Amino acid sequence: MIEEMRTIRTHLLATAACLLLCVGARAETLDVCPTGCTYASIQNAIDASSDGDTIAVAAGTYHEFDITLQGKAITISGDTDSNGLPAVTIDSQGMGTNIIGFFGEGNDTIIEHLVFTGCSGEGVAAVTMFHADPIMINCTFIDNVNTGLGGGAYNLNGSPHFIDCRFIDNSAHWGGGYACWETGQPDHPVFLRCTFSGNTATLGGAIGNFRSSPVL
Repeated sequence: MIEEMRTIRTHLLATAACLLLCVGARAETLDVCPTGCTYASIQNAIDASSDGDTIAVAAGTYHEFDITLQGKAITISGDTDSNGLPAVTIDSQGMGTNIIGFFGEGNDTIIEHLVFTGCSGEGVAAVTMFHADPIMINCTFIDNVNTGLGGGAYNLNGSPHFIDCRFIDNSAHWGGGYACWETGQPDHPVFLRCTFSGNTATLGGAIGNFRSSPVL
């Protein structure tokens, strides 16, 4: 009987410890809006976030640039309009190196319902990805200019997924809408129900692709 009681006590302690850990790791939603929210900028919300969190961005235009995910497995989700299109615009107004950069994040990093515009740089696209595999859903890349690789987005050795995205009126020297450079990794980018229109470049107006086998 004493041994059985000890076993039950051990199980109860283990269960209690598990519950405490689960509560401590509970995902949170961090709200971003121009006024009246805890966070007024997307970057500030990212800084405060942890793996598994969701950053909910209210409709509006946010003048931000050089946003970094810091390797976090988070979701950034913008509001949508009555037609389901993004109601959140990130306009860098030509400031910074890019609008947002990914550095090694996996496919548990999800970006959805955002418009990326206003990037005007030399060598770096509006959205840059280095050895990263994020998932981008219902995003619009529009009116970005780059004298180098990729106007809307540039991917180096990553396998990002673009789902229901639009690449419109971007320009670059190589890959006006999207550019990719790979050096032999086994996985490749995926484009599902994406559209390209009005993108221009010296090489590859819609897509500039080197050593990659994207799924289109």
